[in-house]
Amino acid sequence: MASHEHEHNSGGACCSAGHDHHHDGDGDNMDFMHDPTLASCCERDQQQYEKAMELKRVLTAHDPTSGGVRIRQQLFQPTAEDLAPKTAAPVVVVPKPPQPATDDDDDSDFDDSDLELDDMDTVFVARRQELEAQVKAALQNAADGYGIVLEAEGPQLLQELAQTPKVPRVVLVTSTAWDESKVQDMVREMGTVAKKFLGTKFYVMALRSGGASGEEVARELGLKSVPCLVALRNGEKVDSTALDEKCMVEAATRWEARLIPWLNMCNVLATTRQEKRGLSVNGQKKQMAREDDREEPPTYDCGVENCRIRYGFQHEHVGPSQESKSEISSWRTAA
Repeated sequence: MASHEHEHNSGGACCSAGHDHHHDGDGDNMDFMHDPTLASCCERDQQQYEKAMELKRVLTAHDPTSGGVRIRQQLFQPTAEDLAPKTAAPVVVVPKPPQPATDDDDDSDFDDSDLELDDMDTVFVARRQELEAQVKAALQNAADGYGIVLEAEGPQLLQELAQTPKVPRVVLVTSTAWDESKVQDMVREMGTVAKKFLGTKFYVMALRSGGASGEEVARELGLKSVPCLVALRNGEKVDSTALDEKCMVEAATRWEARLIPWLNMCNVLATTRQEKRGLSVNGQKKQMAREDDREEPPTYDCGVENCRIRYGFQHEHVGPSQESKSEISSWRTAA
């Protein structure tokens, strides 16, 4: 009976809903819909979802990034005119009548262009003067032997060391047996370094083996092998490093990777000339001498005789002075 009633009720429910078709498996869905376990699970999920949305709202309200996004949306929100539906009616554009140009506008445009041209002329003049000063300084340095690579013989180099020992020097000593093209590559890179360090003189010297002058120069400079690079300071050799054939081939790489750091350790690379540094030192000495020659400021004088610290630090005398004491003494005597 129970089975018969269930089938009858199910059919009646379907008929009352106005359906004229056959259900395949719909009875299982109806059973799950009235399951109290599933209902409680869905309710719990709904509550957790509402709590999560509430937490998200609170976090979003206090999030600076979200606040910035909202502000940008408010700033760039389209206006009501943009959101209004566009009509297909043609828009008639009435051209504006041309306005005659006034004299004030012409004068203002003319004045602005004049100012711009004046500024450009000033910049060009300043740049030209700067370039002329740089060229003049480079020519003067080259005339004095700085910023270039000098070719020197052994006796000439020894003579310059004796005359101006304070100037730091770097000497590339080559041999006649080496290939001339390799030597030129090395000298070219040496010239690039010389332009950076204008306080050091750079030389290239070909040492001829078998001659008395060559042996004397090698002995004076303390050369152990040729070709080599010699660092000189205060008229004496600081150190020397041997150059092999591979070094001659990779001149640029060898200068940047090894020779320049080695010269820095030898303390022979200077960016300013020795004469200028000497002038600055002499100027400081003269300034100190002038400060010493200045008269000392007058010392403090309290004006009281027989005071032990009359010319010492600033102080005050408390009590009657000597004159007051003399007057009191004479008054007592007269009384």
